[in-house]
Amino acid sequence: VTKVEDTGLFGINIHRANANLVSQLVDRYSAGCQVLNNPKDFEYLITRCKAPNLKDFTYTLLKEWN
Repeated sequence: VTKVEDTGLFGINIHRANANLVSQLVDRYSAGCQVLNNPKDFEYLITRCKAPNLKDFTYTLLKEWN
């Protein structure tokens, strides 16, 4: 198996789907980005990331399960 590494600027971000509503379908809101469907969850994340004493943080994406 040959590994291929792509480097560059891709504009892949983490953002919310809608500023006011919980979105049931992310569809048009993302093309490779991590999208939070609940604006309150996004606000919580951003608040935590901007904590005054926080220099770095890690982010782990887990596959959703039921």
